[in-house]
Amino acid sequence: MDCYQFDSSYGTPSKDDRSFTISGLIPGNKYYVRVGLPKGNFLFTMCISTSEYNYVTVSKNGDKYTTEELVKEVLIQSDCDLVSNVVYKTGPNLGGKSLGYFNKNGSTFPFEEGIVLATHDIATTPGPYYDYGVAGGPAGVRGMIPAWEGDEDLNNVISSVGGDVWAGTKSVSTLEFDFVPIKDTIRFDYLLASESYLHNCTVVCWGGGALFTAWLSEIETGQGQNLALVPGTNQPISLSTVRDTDISGADCFSVNPEYFGKYYGNGHDDPITAPINYIGMTIPMSSEPTAVKPGVKYRIKFAMVDYCNTNHVSAVFFNARSFDLGGLDLGADLLIKDNTAICDSQSKTIDSGLSPNNVKISWYKDDELIVGEDKPSLEVSESGVYKAVGFYEEVKCEISGSIVVEMFPPLSDKIKSPAALILCSHSLEEQYVNLTDVETGMFKGLDKTNYEISYYNTEQDANDALNAIETTDHYLIESSASTIKKFIRVVDLTTGCYGVFEMSIRFEVGQVPTKPNDVDVCSQYTFPVLEANTYYYTGAGATGIEYKAGDVIDNSGEYTFYVLQRNGEEGCYEEVT
Repeated sequence: MDCYQFDSSYGTPSKDDRSFTISGLIPGNKYYVRVGLPKGNFLFTMCISTSEYNYVTVSKNGDKYTTEELVKEVLIQSDCDLVSNVVYKTGPNLGGKSLGYFNKNGSTFPFEEGIVLATHDIATTPGPYYDYGVAGGPAGVRGMIPAWEGDEDLNNVISSVGGDVWAGTKSVSTLEFDFVPIKDTIRFDYLLASESYLHNCTVVCWGGGALFTAWLSEIETGQGQNLALVPGTNQPISLSTVRDTDISGADCFSVNPEYFGKYYGNGHDDPITAPINYIGMTIPMSSEPTAVKPGVKYRIKFAMVDYCNTNHVSAVFFNARSFDLGGLDLGADLLIKDNTAICDSQSKTIDSGLSPNNVKISWYKDDELIVGEDKPSLEVSESGVYKAVGFYEEVKCEISGSIVVEMFPPLSDKIKSPAALILCSHSLEEQYVNLTDVETGMFKGLDKTNYEISYYNTEQDANDALNAIETTDHYLIESSASTIKKFIRVVDLTTGCYGVFEMSIRFEVGQVPTKPNDVDVCSQYTFPVLEANTYYYTGAGATGIEYKAGDVIDNSGEYTFYVLQRNGEEGCYEEVT
């Protein structure tokens, strides 16, 4: 039976010398724990536990994927073959064991899958975290790649973080390739993990320590820049630019600690739950979107560097397909069932995201070419399947994307037209109406609380939602010989769509009194009896002097009298002369 002694030759204990991680156990096998104690009586508690999580899985380049396939099929997002001249090196040598594919495998790792570029044999990348000690364990335990002096681009970045002190004592893995973007910006997602984050490692507080660079250069001009920067700064990603010493216990100050993620030592994060076998790692990060010229060839060189002259190692993990060279995505379908359809009689702009330069753009509706539409965006106002096609002549690359567009039916399909409000054509009093009386009929069978309703004097105001009538339940109406129009704006609170309904206020003639005959008299005139609710006045609209039946006029002259018929108690009337 093999026995293990828990001392520094097997693993360095955590902060309080009370825990160890044992790896390499075989499920189903029986293991024994033997505890040896000095003389005397001791009370102690021993807890043996496993993680509820899995650990990442890895496969070296050449196993599941070739080096070229790792770039073209895992790292890159593109509809076309836009990558060439892929080169992977460990130091100055082609190939190695420090590049490969990884998969989350049900662990807590933040990326589902991607590629890993390390300064060591990636076979020891999967978790849990095993503390190899200050020196990183016995020589060769992690397959650290040999030291290399670096190249000009890399050494310039090293110098910018104060790493000149390391001279040639650095392990470097590089992955580089040419590419032609078909969009005007690029970016990628990654995180840095390192054993050199160990709190008592020599390099953890020095300039650099471990470093990740992504050197982008335009091939024709040779102009280049490092894309792997601390967000919002010009600082390269390294141990000395991202660290949280409050967590790690390193004897120096923290730098950009908000970008530091996990630390599986110093009693902080439980090492048995670590998805990868490094003591510290950053949070998932994204390179800043970088402007590029569609159709122009670029070269990018990723480099993972560790200066530690012990067996401490580092790695950078790239999120699969986060290096987007350009495709064509018109967005999610606009569907009624998702409440994303376009409102009736309105339009929406569909954007292809393509740059107008170096690309021929065509638009289709239901597979029929839309003649004359060759811009990056298209305004649509009809249901259909729309497709955009972009063709890059220089790289012979055609990309396309489609979207299903549906239109919400007009609100008038379920909301009835408002009934007219009827007023008398003449009134002795001011006439007020409750405009909202029409809503009972309009929303019959519907839940009116699902709608927002407002009233306007003009159709344009209703469409613009401007100058709404404030007092709708006691609205003054001026009598008119013609019908008055008001406009109701109804907004469906579920879809956001609106409709404008025209309502009428009509003036109807009431009962008209019998017109008396004109008369000529010699000396006097006696007013005859009238029908009920009918009165004599010398002026229109119940003005002037009122006369009753039996009153006598005996002054000579010509007179005009108004016979006024009152129709109801609301002040409505009609009159004749």
